[in-house]
Parts: sequence; C-alpha cells; structure tokens
Amino acid sequence: MKNGGKSVVQWRASVRDYAVPKIGTKREDRISTANVMEVLLPIWSTKRETARRVSQRVDVVMCQTKYFLYTSATEFLYSF
Repeated sequence: MKNGGKSVVQWRASVRDYAVPKIGTKREDRISTANVMEVLLPIWSTKRETARRVSQRVDVVMCQTKYFLYTSATEFLYSF
C-alpha cells in the first residue's frame, strides 16, 4: 500500500475526528445536507483542505454504507 498504509490511517482518522461525532450513529438515509454542513462549517475557514477531504470521505462512506447495506457510517468504518 502506498505510504505504508499511512493514507488509510489518515483517511480513517479524519472521518473519525470530524464526521463520526456528528453523524456517525445516524442511519445513512437520515443524514441530510444540514447534517453534513454541521460537520464541515466548523473547520471550513481554518482547515479548508481538511474540510474538502472530509467532505469527499463522507460522500464515500455514505455511498458504501448504502451499497453494502450497513445501518450507519460507524458500522461501515469498523468493517475494514
């Protein structure tokens, strides 16, 4: 794996630190745009690149959660 797995660790850490506290236990079909904005707004002006990455990662988690029929983002994140 590229960077000896460092990117996987960073990927998980950013989702864990920023998204999971706000939306991690919600069902994928219950997460709204407002919920995602609640995750991003606090970091958008100070950590724009982190916010951009978290936004992309939330999108991936939501798509994969739906595809693999997980009930929440947290369940998906701990599956690999």
